[in-house]
Amino acid sequence: MEMLAYHDYPVFEGLRERIWLTDYNKGKYAELGLASIMFVNNEVDKYMLMDIFLLPGQMLGEHMHFAADGNPAKMEGWVVRHGKSYVAGVGLDNRADFPQVVVPQFHWDGKVTANHIIEANEGDFAKLEEVESAHWQMAGPEGVVITEVGNVHTNAGVKRSDPAMN
Repeated sequence: MEMLAYHDYPVFEGLRERIWLTDYNKGKYAELGLASIMFVNNEVDKYMLMDIFLLPGQMLGEHMHFAADGNPAKMEGWVVRHGKSYVAGVGLDNRADFPQVVVPQFHWDGKVTANHIIEANEGDFAKLEEVESAHWQMAGPEGVVITEVGNVHTNAGVKRSDPAMN
């Protein structure tokens, strides 16, 4: 909530109670975790909209989306509203250009499979380049507020690279 206030995010009535949190069963939320609020996840018309909140330097773990429960594999894109996000996905490995982006050792022994990073700043839009591809994000030094838009989200269709996080 302090980070949201810092970024002038509109804190509306009931926001705190609607925020979903996960530490991916790792117990180190501030380094590897996710907070979000799902505004809509329409399984009939197949669209969703949510905001993601990452603390300074926090990693949203590497994962992929597959078809499940009668829904297609999720395709998504992200608008950075406040702060900075390093968005990793398919493409040429350029992680060496981003020494500030360090995958925590407790995330799959410090590994990821997606090593193409895009630095997304306020107002920038980044998108998943390939359906079912691995991707992850890491917040910049002030944290980040991201709006995610995509087709419907299905929890059963999410697979994380780190087997301990599934």
